[in-house]
Amino acid sequence: MKTSDFNVSGHYYTLKEDKQDSYRSVLRIQRKSSEQQDYDLVVVMMNPGSSKPLIGGVIQKDWTPRKKKIYSLAKPDNTQYQVMRLMDRLEFNHAAVLNLSDVRISKSREFYQKLSSYKSDIHSIFSSKRKAELMKYLSGDIPIIKGWGLDKSLVPYAEIADKLLLKYNSHGYEKVAPLYRHPLPPNIHLQREWLDVIEKQIRNS
Repeated sequence: MKTSDFNVSGHYYTLKEDKQDSYRSVLRIQRKSSEQQDYDLVVVMMNPGSSKPLIGGVIQKDWTPRKKKIYSLAKPDNTQYQVMRLMDRLEFNHAAVLNLSDVRISKSREFYQKLSSYKSDIHSIFSSKRKAELMKYLSGDIPIIKGWGLDKSLVPYAEIADKLLLKYNSHGYEKVAPLYRHPLPPNIHLQREWLDVIEKQIRNS
């Protein structure tokens, strides 16, 4: 597999009620040789980290779920390369990456502190205020990977997401529910193990 075989684009935005932070609602990974619009795979992780649009990309100001999303090309990171490897094994063409929280913060400790400070959950696609938006990604039997990690600070958001996703074709390398291993663990052996486990789950579903 060549990582250059895929295009990566995301929807980046700011909120009217929060001018300090910036967000990403979804990242799309699409095989360049395919024009397929429907998703083969949905991956749910913790947050977008330091993900940002490439130079010339758009960050929608004061976005709300009622507005159309504008996508910008983005530079992939190592976790997204891992998703590409899984897509290649399964011969998938189009994946959507969602998160428990849309807030773009690269350092985990700062992210956990930010989570505890929010008075509203509008930054999460699993908020009841964004149900219609979320359902666009959960239709049919599309496999959904739960890969938001094992930190206990995530439990309040993870419980909501896990309960909802259990109704669908969801998978995860479970440690202790509602926490599931991240797609890119710290060493190469665990990274290959994650790929093997998730591939087997999806093929057997």
